[in-house]
Amino acid sequence: MRLIIILSCFLITGCVSKYLNFDVEAKARRHMVLAASKEDLSQFQDAIKEYILICDKYSDTSYYKPAVWKLTLLNINPDNPDYDYLIALEWLKIYSSLHLTQVEEETAHIYTILIQQTFQIQEEKEKLALEIMQQRNENAGLTNKLLQTRTNSSKKEKKLKKLSSCEAQLSIFKNKLANIEDKLRKMKEIDVQMHETRKNSSSTPE
Repeated sequence: MRLIIILSCFLITGCVSKYLNFDVEAKARRHMVLAASKEDLSQFQDAIKEYILICDKYSDTSYYKPAVWKLTLLNINPDNPDYDYLIALEWLKIYSSLHLTQVEEETAHIYTILIQQTFQIQEEKEKLALEIMQQRNENAGLTNKLLQTRTNSSKKEKKLKKLSSCEAQLSIFKNKLANIEDKLRKMKEIDVQMHETRKNSSSTPE
């Protein structure tokens, strides 16, 4: 009799455990479906919130890995006005630490390189834009001083040479900026092409 009771307890416990696991999976799936519908409506921030909720509350379910992957993609999605490459890299690091298939590993590696290169180019562009602004301010200051220098021709000549040098430096900065913007445009074109490919194939690593 005692053996029957013990076996019954084990059976009930197992059934309850399976039910709870199924219930958690079902809840995670509902949030996944909701996030996907928000994404289809271009409500990217709402979709991101849903995917983050899955990662926070349902990390033991089968939906955790695809949710992490989606958070990576949404933060580099060219249609998302609030995309953030740094945040995308953080989610990609988490994704890369999970148990992945060979295809998923290769895909994650490609995206890591793409995101890092794009982010570095953007940083370089911002730095160069600041240097151009500073150079323009310096040129404007030299021009004002030159206009005030009326009597001393040697001083005026020195200022003219310095201004000419600064203008040449500004021209170099502008050429560099044009090259960087061209690189950034090409990287974004690649990103858009990859995004369109994902949309057309509708296949994401899981």
